[in-house]
Amino acid sequence: MLSKESKPRKLVLYSKPGCCLCDGLKEKLHAAFSLSGPDPLHDVVLQEILPRLSPRLGVELVHKKIAAAFKQ
Repeated sequence: MLSKESKPRKLVLYSKPGCCLCDGLKEKLHAAFSLSGPDPLHDVVLQEILPRLSPRLGVELVHKKIAAAFKQ
């Protein structure tokens, strides 16, 4: 149980939209967060981040990739 002073812990997952491996891992992580035991993870928040975009991409393509990720 969280006290008012404690903040949720954050787990950062670098993922790729439409990746079946990433989607499978997200499902397993959420299931693991809900398990009870000696080391509960109920306060862990999963934050998804896009994989690194190439600096060689044009602005329009960067925009498309970010917009597509937010539609997921």
